[in-house]
Formats: sequence, C-alpha cells, structure tokens
Amino acid sequence: MKYMRYILGPILFSCVISYGITAFAQSAQDTKIAQLIPPPPEVQSTPASVPQNCGKDGFTVQDKQLIFNNDQATPRVFLLHNTSQGIVMLSHVQSISGAGVEQSKLDQDKWALIFMSASNFSMGCMLYKPPSISYVPCPSVVSVCSIPTTVSFGNMWVVENSSLQKVVDALKIRGM
Repeated sequence: MKYMRYILGPILFSCVISYGITAFAQSAQDTKIAQLIPPPPEVQSTPASVPQNCGKDGFTVQDKQLIFNNDQATPRVFLLHNTSQGIVMLSHVQSISGAGVEQSKLDQDKWALIFMSASNFSMGCMLYKPPSISYVPCPSVVSVCSIPTTVSFGNMWVVENSSLQKVVDALKIRGM
C-alpha cells in the first residue's frame, strides 16, 4: 500500500495532463472552425401589422352577431382581434353541416384567422370577465377585417388565440 501512491500518482497526473491537453486542443480546433463559419446575417425584425389589403367587405353585424360572407359565398380570410379587457368566446350561432367552425377563445389583445367559404355564417360573442360572462355585441369586443381570396379553403380556424405575428406568418405561408 505504501508504494501505491508512487505508482498511481504519476498515472493520475499524466491522465489529468493528457485530458487538459486534449480539451485545450479541442477548444482550439473549435475556435478555428468557428472562425471559418461566417456569422449569421442580422435579422431585421419588424413588428407585424395588419395587411393593407384587409378591408371591411364581406361581413356585417346583425342582432349583436357577426355575419361572415353576408353578400355571397365568396371565399374570404377573416382576421379577428380581441379589443376588450377580458376573454372573448366566439361561438357559431347556426349549425351548418361540415362547417368545421364551432367556437374559439380569444384572450385579451389576441388574434385569430379564419377561412370562410360559407355564406351568412353567424357568430356570437360572449365576454368573460371573472366572475361573470355575458353575451355582448361583437363589435364592442372584436375588430374584424377580411381579405378576399380565389382559393377556397373551406370553413376553418387557421390560427386561434395568437399574436398578430403568427396570423401574418400564416397568411404569408399561404401566399396572401
């Protein structure tokens, strides 16, 4: 036992030195590789804004409800924004077979994107401010604009309860 430290000491010392040299060499190699890779270009992040072609056509308000595609069954994309100080529940009022759009929740200052091909699609709004929930006129809690499209995507929520940036990204992905 007495001689073990004389034998193990140099072995441990050489292992530590060897590991340190290897780590230093790897670090130097990583530095050289990093110098060969150009830095990523600066990403210019601009805040998202509502598309300029988003207008006030294709929907109306009737009996506190939003009526989408009130003029005809033209495919449109609708952007909805919760402008209230609470949570808004959007609920489809009439049942359309295969509509695919029943209800959605919009938290305060959140956005939704809906594709709509059906005509006269009614949606009501309920405002939830704890501890109460009440049926309210949709224009008092939600702002809406529409973008006409030549492509019919059917009736469906594309983006729900998200930031405006996600809504704009979803439009860009679809070439709008």
